[in-house]
Amino acid sequence: MESMLPKFVSAVALTLAASSAFAGPISKYYASVSGSQIKVAQGNSIVQQWNTVHGSEWSINVNGDIRTSPAGDNSQGSQYTLAGAYTGTNYLDEATGYQDTDDSTTDGLYNYTVAYTNGNVIRTDRNFGNATTLFNSGASSLGITFDETNHSLWIVSFGGNLVRNYSMTGALLGSFNTASGITGGLALDHADQSLWMVDWSGNMQNYGKNGAFLGSGPYLGYVLGGEFDLGGASPAASVPEPGSLALLGLGLAGAALARRRKRAA
Repeated sequence: MESMLPKFVSAVALTLAASSAFAGPISKYYASVSGSQIKVAQGNSIVQQWNTVHGSEWSINVNGDIRTSPAGDNSQGSQYTLAGAYTGTNYLDEATGYQDTDDSTTDGLYNYTVAYTNGNVIRTDRNFGNATTLFNSGASSLGITFDETNHSLWIVSFGGNLVRNYSMTGALLGSFNTASGITGGLALDHADQSLWMVDWSGNMQNYGKNGAFLGSGPYLGYVLGGEFDLGGASPAASVPEPGSLALLGLGLAGAALARRRKRAA
């Protein structure tokens, strides 16, 4: 009789592969759906959802709380707790000159967004004020997320399939193509350092930074803005400036000298 073991092993392997392909994100993914609702996806489920206060809150970033801004249409954004409670704090889009900005990200010190109409990558403070244009990524750019491993920004065009990685000065560090067109919602899951985004069908798609397709997530709908919680930490602050490194070196040298003097005594 033919052994059933190889077939059983093959069936288990296929089942594991399928479950991996549709496992969904490890961390909670916060998405602005049609600007009027925030959905939170984790694994293969929508674990939270609520309506936005002002009804046109596309751009979203998350760092211990949720902050949204309008898409340059002279409306308002809002602040929410991670549980979805509106805090009463609102944000205007005056800082970006009412440019069409539909996604946002943060490094814990600053917010970053990109203008769809002209491709300007804009840095603001955490309250969406004091805007500074950093560089231009080309028209139709929309999805944006911060990468703390090299203090860079990932950007994807609306309806496109080219995902690009830029330094803060606009140098292109790398890129890859997705299998289908992306509307937006580009976000880095800081738990496993993989990229998530939402395609035209409204489903989440997962890619490695090298462009390898890793799987899919749950259906969300029409998403432009999406992010994972940075975790309350400040990666920007954790990357020392040259002056800070010099001071650190002096401090270590002083400590070593003190230890040598103590041994000599």
